[in-house]
Amino acid sequence: SVHWLTACVPALRSADAVLVGETGELDTMEYVRDSNALGMPKGLLVISHNMLEEWGMRPAADWVAELFPELPVKSIASGEPYWLPETRAPM
Repeated sequence: SVHWLTACVPALRSADAVLVGETGELDTMEYVRDSNALGMPKGLLVISHNMLEEWGMRPAADWVAELFPELPVKSIASGEPYWLPETRAPM
């Protein structure tokens, strides 16, 4: 899994952008920012860990269902874990 800069750099060398479910904020984002500032455009797309894994679990459930057709298999969405509090009008 791509959690730290050392895991992202090899992918960034040969790609325009990297999609990660979580990453170390201390160095990875700064590396991408510095690369862009130096004229080496790179993109970093960060989504929630849950949502990234959910994309892979749908095909995995289909695969398991094919292996064991006698068992009911269902991928259950975990939903978006991030939310924003409602804003209130100024008093």
